[in-house]
Amino acid sequence: MLEVAQGAERRDHLRSESGARAWVGVDRGLHALAVAGSSDGVEVLRAGNQRTLRRGLPRLRRLSRAVSRKKKGSRNRQKAAVRLGRQHARIRDRRNHHLHQVSNQLVKNHARLVLEDLNITGMTTNRNLSRAISDAAWGELARQITYKQAWRGGHVLLADRWFPSSKTCSTCGTLRKGLALTDRMFECHECGHVMDRDLNAAVNLAAWAENHTPAVTDGAGRGVVRVGDRQAAGPVDNAYRQDTPTHPAPPGRGGKGLDDVGTSQTAPAV
Repeated sequence: MLEVAQGAERRDHLRSESGARAWVGVDRGLHALAVAGSSDGVEVLRAGNQRTLRRGLPRLRRLSRAVSRKKKGSRNRQKAAVRLGRQHARIRDRRNHHLHQVSNQLVKNHARLVLEDLNITGMTTNRNLSRAISDAAWGELARQITYKQAWRGGHVLLADRWFPSSKTCSTCGTLRKGLALTDRMFECHECGHVMDRDLNAAVNLAAWAENHTPAVTDGAGRGVVRVGDRQAAGPVDNAYRQDTPTHPAPPGRGGKGLDDVGTSQTAPAV
């Protein structure tokens, strides 16, 4: 579930900031799918990890065994295969729906977002975490944030891949090398600062973006922020804004309602 920061103080926080300091860092993880925060330590969004594959795996295994036990070429095997395919589609749709909810919440409320440049392919070589990383779909979340931010005229910046956002103290900048994955709270041994691990990483990402996007003038005396050209990896396919139904038919028969999230499957690519 999404936990959005409430209260007038937090709602008005980023609105009062100048354009050069309006960056929001987004830390992606397994315990929490995404944690967003500003450079001064204010948490603006925390999205839980739904773990759709993990939740649907028992039924997926049962249906897979049912397919293997049916005679090849038989009608019953075809029916079992259809049931298995529906379970795969159900898991995919639930994951995508949650990712769209998170990405929509981020791009609607924040015009400048900074993400980590994660080596997802290399991380999946870890046999203990590969399934959980794939289930979280970090790359898909970054792709959605990138093209949706482009729709709204915002900016997405990728932090340096080797920037230790999780191991750096957001208060004094001390690097803590012995931080383990099981440590959910970041404790600085130098200044004594204690903060949630994911929020500390998001704060460091926002501060990194502010330090790497110096304000310049556009020649007319107006302040402009120089934004990096690197975007989230992957092409933008069918990135067509869907505000109205594409067909008059009901959503189950080729139509699409106004409450559907994501892109249209029949929309042309741009």
